[in-house]
Amino acid sequence: MMKLFIALAAIDFIMALGRYVCFFELLILMGSLQWFGSNIWLTENLRIGFRPGNHYYETMFSFTLILAMGLLFFKPSRLEQKTKVLINKLSEIPDIDKYGKFFFYMGFIFSFLSSVVGNIATIGQLIYLFAQLGYVSMICFLFSKSPQRVIYILITFTYTIITCITTTLFWPIIFWSLFFFIIYAMRRRVSLPLKLILLGAGAFLVVFVQSFKQQLRFETTFRPDYLEPRSGTFSAFSSLAEQRLSTLGASDFNKVFLGTFFMRINQGTWDNLVINRVDQKGSFLNGESIYSAAAGAFIPRFLWPNKPKFDNSLLSRLLGTNIRAFISISILAEAYVNFGFKGGCLFMLIYAILLSSYYRMILRWSFRKTPLYFVFFPFLFYTFTRAEVDFVQTIYSMVSSTVTLLLIFYILQRLGFLKRTAFLTSQAQPNANILNGKQLSPG
Repeated sequence: MMKLFIALAAIDFIMALGRYVCFFELLILMGSLQWFGSNIWLTENLRIGFRPGNHYYETMFSFTLILAMGLLFFKPSRLEQKTKVLINKLSEIPDIDKYGKFFFYMGFIFSFLSSVVGNIATIGQLIYLFAQLGYVSMICFLFSKSPQRVIYILITFTYTIITCITTTLFWPIIFWSLFFFIIYAMRRRVSLPLKLILLGAGAFLVVFVQSFKQQLRFETTFRPDYLEPRSGTFSAFSSLAEQRLSTLGASDFNKVFLGTFFMRINQGTWDNLVINRVDQKGSFLNGESIYSAAAGAFIPRFLWPNKPKFDNSLLSRLLGTNIRAFISISILAEAYVNFGFKGGCLFMLIYAILLSSYYRMILRWSFRKTPLYFVFFPFLFYTFTRAEVDFVQTIYSMVSSTVTLLLIFYILQRLGFLKRTAFLTSQAQPNANILNGKQLSPG
């Protein structure tokens, strides 16, 4: 049943690709792979997966089903048609390349500041979010007719690849490349064969890099702290990549490549441990980590120095030992250790409604205020598509990203950027009517 669900999730994601911003389909696919799919594969093919507790699979599969059904049930009506309207409106903005260039330079300025400031509480996180504007610029350039747009996109991708190699943290290039393709597929209407080819090539590259990433960290000065300064080397990366390429035909692909990949994404290893530990002790958190995260998202750290952080403290606390890796439990495991099975089911439904409502809010802003909000969908949702994050990372990201977004548009308005685009104001009321269902563009 679980393997069938993963197959259906993959088909659903592929079919949604190009129709609307399918981040929730991506979450369900990646989540099902990380929460239980990877361990099933490892157990059946290599016999090295963890031994799940009595009800681990039942609990995680039930929570995943509720999350999937909740996101599907509360999906905005006529989403595909509304997305087409927004795509058309964005392509009609005559000076969208100006916004792309503005976000591009802002992103690089704050990327430099982020490398200097580091992960300082509140300020460091705000600077880090502004540094992500470089990726937002790529989305703007997708709708630009400027001949220079390709140069800016290539510079951003090249910079990201360099940063990923030197930090040995590759999730930015993986997720932002995928987000870029999701928007690109809506802009250019990619055919099904091309979708499969590009997704297959991307999946192979991810599996390939994962096969030697841990060795790369061992051979460099990598430290497992979040957003650490650069530590990798190009020579080590190229040497290990060359060694792996030479073994493609000679080695067991399942063991060397797929085995390593599924072991690295097997979030269930940690989730199973904490669920078993809570069951053994019989002591649930009773919502403590959820409530404290929700409160901490709205209270600055200088007012609450000990509020929950983006770290492994929750996992270490539940296991009763110090975990050196920067990793936490998933939102599903956190639901269980707080509320048990029945309460966890209710929480997952509420969580699905929260994500869906946030999606609706950004979609509504895109119609009623300016279509430029649409290009920030990846900026706002990239944390939610990561299946290994807990609630504190999710809710903190939702609040901080939204505040940053509003600050960005306030700056744009003060600089006169929005005023120079007459389209944004002249089309505001018709766009609001479209969202309310009063009219729907045939485009």
